[in-house]
Amino acid sequence: MKRWLTALTMVLMMGCATTGVKEDVLSDNTSAPAKPESRSGTDGGIDDKEKVPALFNEGLKVISSSPRSALNYFNEVIRIAPKTWEAHYNAALAYIMLRDFKKAEIELIKSLNKKAPPATIYNAIGAIYLYNGNKQKAIETFETSLTNEKTTAALVNLAGLYNSMGQTEKAVEYYREAAEIDSANRILYTALISYSNGRYQDARDSFKTALDSGNKDTRIMYLYVQTLLKEGDCSTALKVLQEIYAATPSDPNPYRDMGIIYEVYLGDLNNAVKNYNLYVSYGGEKAKEVGEWVNIINTKLSQESKKDAR
Repeated sequence: MKRWLTALTMVLMMGCATTGVKEDVLSDNTSAPAKPESRSGTDGGIDDKEKVPALFNEGLKVISSSPRSALNYFNEVIRIAPKTWEAHYNAALAYIMLRDFKKAEIELIKSLNKKAPPATIYNAIGAIYLYNGNKQKAIETFETSLTNEKTTAALVNLAGLYNSMGQTEKAVEYYREAAEIDSANRILYTALISYSNGRYQDARDSFKTALDSGNKDTRIMYLYVQTLLKEGDCSTALKVLQEIYAATPSDPNPYRDMGIIYEVYLGDLNNAVKNYNLYVSYGGEKAKEVGEWVNIINTKLSQESKKDAR
């Protein structure tokens, strides 16, 4: 079986930077409108400076659904207020979403040079290492982030990474630390701990409670999908993935994940091909591999069709 078929979309915690607004890693605030402060010593005139809050607003509103559009807003902020580290950081996150890691690293370095919190930058760099499959380097970088500041983002990323490596005790330890410093989202960390310990029904119920309370963070929705599949509820998992795509139409991963569910969990190759093709047509990161797999499935379906016709 192809390696990309073995796991659904990776969930990482990075969170956009806002100016003057404290945000919770797992709350809806990660996509809330920014309230940037006016910065002294910028190059733009007073009229341009007054545009900065609105530009941040628009960039943060669309970064999940259209990271390329968000880049236009953040680059304009950089032009007007070049000393604003938050704009470089958010531009880096947009590049990470677009899988342009070289440009993301450049923006992160610029952000760090403009006095961005080192913990925030190292957490994002750790995410890049993980996306590129370098788990050991990701662990080291997330831990470096924690030596600078204990943030829920780095704690949750480390926990998820250790969980994926089968090191449950370490994963639970980091989730508990995150819960201690982010009590407002305790129910989510409880769900993550339940998931790590194999208590999938408890995890499913906790994720559902969080979503029903109005927290429609797509990262929580992806985690909810994984618990639903552990419980064998493919129908609800497919519905949630459709909701994720509706919320973030620039991200084709839900189609790949729906294809995996149809193929691996339900044995429905026709619907699997339909969703894989949508993923490919929307330019998914692994479009080439998925397209090649579709060709193999289509050959199999054709052979079966000829066999049945005899």
